[in-house]
Amino acid sequence: MNPYPKPESPSKSIEERLNDYPELKAKIEGLLSVVENAEGDLIKADAAEQRVVEEIRQLGQTALQTWAMRQEIQQSEAYITANPSSHKGGKKNSIGTVDMDASN
Repeated sequence: MNPYPKPESPSKSIEERLNDYPELKAKIEGLLSVVENAEGDLIKADAAEQRVVEEIRQLGQTALQTWAMRQEIQQSEAYITANPSSHKGGKKNSIGTVDMDASN
């Protein structure tokens, strides 16, 4: 089952789209808190720049990880669709392991 939705139509707002990706939304909120100086500790431009660079780096990493997971899911679903016999959704019928100890 795909936890990531299909690409959205333009009718959905960016906030609605970000709600589908909580990790990405959190990183963007972190970037906004730097812009708003939510912690009140960014007085100099150098400190703000350093924090923005770190937030952007983390945002990029999260975006790429999310992209990669979506690609993996989509390719897996496409393979299963193209090769339905390769997907066996049942439980294995194992009766367990044989006791190899002959001293019983």
